[in-house]
Amino acid sequence: MIAQQTTDESALKKQEAAVAAAQANVDKYETQLTVADSLISVGNQMITEAKSEMKSAENDRKKIEKEYLASKKGLEKKTASKNKEEAAAAKADLKSLDNQYKQDIKHADLRLKEATKKSADGSKNIEKGKNMKKTAGEGLKKAKAALEAAQAKLDAMKNPSQEKSSAKKKK
Repeated sequence: MIAQQTTDESALKKQEAAVAAAQANVDKYETQLTVADSLISVGNQMITEAKSEMKSAENDRKKIEKEYLASKKGLEKKTASKNKEEAAAAKADLKSLDNQYKQDIKHADLRLKEATKKSADGSKNIEKGKNMKKTAGEGLKKAKAALEAAQAKLDAMKNPSQEKSSAKKKK
């Protein structure tokens, strides 16, 4: 009788450990689902920010080009001046304007490139989140089923009389 009792206690402890392990597995998949949702959310936010930054960079680029063309037109007129000093000064100013234009355009293009990269990273995060969500969702279903089975077995071990009566009701 004592050997039977220790065997039952041992089996009960084993089943409690199985239930705890199944619950840990469910928790793991729920955490993965949360992380996947976060990745999708962050990805969407990154894409939204990137679109805004792209638009801003493109508008800045247009503004720079417009200002450059307006300034260049005036300086080109002065280079055709009969006054040699004024023409030389205008040429130097034109060269300086060209250099400044190149730097400004380079900066705007860099901002545009960074925004494009941010958008691509956002898309990657969304894709990664969707894949992770799919995998975690499937795993969660299996883990919940395993938890329910383990819990039912534990309940049956703790209350064997209820198991017999429920089995009779099912028949």
